[in-house]
Amino acid sequence: MLSLELLDTVPNVDTTILKLAECWKNWRGERLIPLRQDVRPEALGSALSGICIYEVIAPDEVIIRLESGVIRSLTSESAKGANVIAMTPEEDRAIRIERYQNTLFTPCGMLGRGDLKFAKGKVVDMLSIFLPVAEEVDGPARFVYVGQQVISTNDWKEDEMSVVSDLAHEFHYVDIGAGYPSANSACA
Repeated sequence: MLSLELLDTVPNVDTTILKLAECWKNWRGERLIPLRQDVRPEALGSALSGICIYEVIAPDEVIIRLESGVIRSLTSESAKGANVIAMTPEEDRAIRIERYQNTLFTPCGMLGRGDLKFAKGKVVDMLSIFLPVAEEVDGPARFVYVGQQVISTNDWKEDEMSVVSDLAHEFHYVDIGAGYPSANSACA
């Protein structure tokens, strides 16, 4: 388990992830999670190119509303509007759904390192932080802001956006002030 204050001790964490965590804490002020109206993307500076925004419509519908420039530079197509759950191998979908639900309803953050596998064989090792954002005061989180960084790739050429997003092989929930998902959770 991990807290926001310890992010800088995690191997390979770069400024994109640290900057999103810092801005996210500023946006939330005294609240547990920030409101969407308080988000100031310009505060991210150059880290903005590594940010994605996901909207959770339903447990099995997590839509990419803003894709990061990092991902866009690796593909020949846009992922905007794609469902993250549909990009997950069938056998891993229940765990991915549970992780997003835990992020929204505990609430907590997630830090994960995993592979994106593209159509023509490109594999990108990514480290990402996921932080919840609410639409309204006292409302549940509905958005997830994601800071992404490439750890390594086997090819920098553009590839098709037909992506398989494996579950993170290194995964931690991040305590944002409400603790961690219950021990009864299958992926806690």
